[in-house]
Amino acid sequence: MLGVRLVAPTGRYYNSFKHGFAETRGQEALKSLPLSASSYLKHIEDVKCGLGFPVPYSEYWLVNEKRFLGLIQIRHLPHASSQFSDKMKSHIYFDIRPTERSRGYGRKILSLGLHKARQLGLNYVLLSYQRINRASQSIIREHGGFLVQSEVRPNDTPPVELYRIDLSPREYRAN
Repeated sequence: MLGVRLVAPTGRYYNSFKHGFAETRGQEALKSLPLSASSYLKHIEDVKCGLGFPVPYSEYWLVNEKRFLGLIQIRHLPHASSQFSDKMKSHIYFDIRPTERSRGYGRKILSLGLHKARQLGLNYVLLSYQRINRASQSIIREHGGFLVQSEVRPNDTPPVELYRIDLSPREYRAN
C-alpha cells in the first residue's frame, strides 16, 4: 500500500472519484454529482460547515498516486441515513470502489479515518451497516468495534448492526 493516503477532496482526483462513484452506484448516479470539481468541492466545504445537510461531516478520499480508491465521511454528530432508523445513528460511512476491494483498503481507510475522528475531538464513533456485509463487520471488529445494537427490518431487508469504537488515547493507535 505504498503511497496510499487520506486526503481532503481535490480537483486532482475528481474525475477518478466520479468513475469510482459510477462503479459503486451506477452510471445514472453520476447525474447527481456536479459537473465541475470546484462545484463539488464547494458543496463538501458547505456540508462541513453545516450547510445543506442535517449534520455536518468531513469527507476524505483514500488515494494513491494515480487514482481515487475510496471515501470516508465522518459526521461530527451521529446521524441515521434514510435507509436506517434513528436508533442506528452513526458517525462514519466508508466505501471502497468495487474494483479496489479485497486489497486491504477498507482497513486502511477506517484506520486513517479513526485518526481524523480523534482530531475532530470525538471520543468514540458509531458505525452501522447491513449484517450481510461481513467485510465491514470484520474491519470494524479489527479496529476494536463492539456490537451495541442489532435491528431487524421489515420487508425482508437485511438486519442492521450498530458498532462502537472507543477512541481513547491509550486504546487507539492509527495503523
